[in-house]
Amino acid sequence: MYKIEPDWHIYWKYAGDSGIPTEIEWHLPSGFQAGPLQWPLPSRDKEPGDLEVFAYGSEVLLYAEVTAPASLPAGPIAVKADSKWLVCKSSCVPGNANLSLELNSGHTAADPALFQRFAAQVPRALPANYQLGVARQTKQVVVSFSGTGSPASLDFYPEPPPEVVLGHGKQSGKTVTFSIDSEGKAMDRLGGWL
Repeated sequence: MYKIEPDWHIYWKYAGDSGIPTEIEWHLPSGFQAGPLQWPLPSRDKEPGDLEVFAYGSEVLLYAEVTAPASLPAGPIAVKADSKWLVCKSSCVPGNANLSLELNSGHTAADPALFQRFAAQVPRALPANYQLGVARQTKQVVVSFSGTGSPASLDFYPEPPPEVVLGHGKQSGKTVTFSIDSEGKAMDRLGGWL
């Protein structure tokens, strides 16, 4: 759980125009595997200089499902993670932490209500009646939606490849258009959440 001081923020997996995504590197015992990091939707904020960032203020829980091997070793099992983040207000400060948790020690560490609260904020697959299309047009990419509700209630959180810089999305009805600066590299995919 990241607890963030008032008016400060840390960054989502796509930070936007500035910032650095928060990172977690797992160190697990042999046979254990961590699934993908689960990211609740961030807020979309404007910063001075017309910068758009995707960030978390106040608090956020980033987590992953850890799968244990069929046969567990005896005694306590140490699950460790290293985290790095950039916390910003009018200036930015890098932060890091080395975390560990002992399992099989007889202590209950998890708070199910906490996980449920943040799991409810993690995007899910679109319902079957929703359709999402992406089309490249020279120096733009257009994301279109159909089968969805009112355009006023729609928002798209992009996840471009690391080498691609997207301009701010401009929504018109059920489309969002982004300008692209891919520095000469072909953009063959665009992830994101509606």
